[in-house]
Amino acid sequence: QETGNTIIEKLRTSGAKLASAVRGEPTEEFNPSKHWSSDFTLSNFTPPPSQTNHGQEISYQIGERISLPGKPGGSWDSEPTAQSHQSTPPIANIGIESQTLQYPEIESVDFDPTAPESVLVEKMTAPGGIRSVLSRMEVAQFLRQAKTMKIEEITLLLLRKLLPQSPWQSKLRSLCLIEGILTHHGTSVPIRGEEISILLQSPQNSIRERVEKILSLLDYEPTPQEPVQEQHSVQNEIFSLP
Repeated sequence: QETGNTIIEKLRTSGAKLASAVRGEPTEEFNPSKHWSSDFTLSNFTPPPSQTNHGQEISYQIGERISLPGKPGGSWDSEPTAQSHQSTPPIANIGIESQTLQYPEIESVDFDPTAPESVLVEKMTAPGGIRSVLSRMEVAQFLRQAKTMKIEEITLLLLRKLLPQSPWQSKLRSLCLIEGILTHHGTSVPIRGEEISILLQSPQNSIRERVEKILSLLDYEPTPQEPVQEQHSVQNEIFSLP
């Protein structure tokens, strides 16, 4: 009977300990005051080293920021910074540097920028917009406005736009207007094929095609020349039907 009572007492004690453990109450066998140092704090707790995906050991302290390359929430400090792809900017102003137009009339005349002829030419040849080439309607409108102005002065202003310092869009639009003037006024305007033919060396295919049309109107056949090695423009051009 004494042995049975001892067993029952041990069972009760074990049950009480188990219930206390389930409720989170400290038991005699596990008392924090006996197992933990009184000066223990989270700030001086150092967990054991862990392993990264790359098999490298890292040690850390609670409260420190962990930066792992390629990890969510981490940084790329130890990796080369990715460079954003930058395409080569388009070349919008390529001129013929080796040869230039030789028009003494252009250099000798001091054009008034406020004159109607200058205002009209600047408006029609300004670079920009969706289309680089002028439409037939725009050329016809230009010719109607030019009827009341000095056509020779307008022609010289357009030729000035063909100089190397002008953007290629302005050159192309000027050639469109020169072609329109030749079509309606013939060869009475001061346009010489030997000078216009220099632009056959332009990197822009649209300019070369327009020059060929103008030379055809002038009945001028250019002499063969050595090809000029120049970098071609990567600017997108939008063409209209001639």
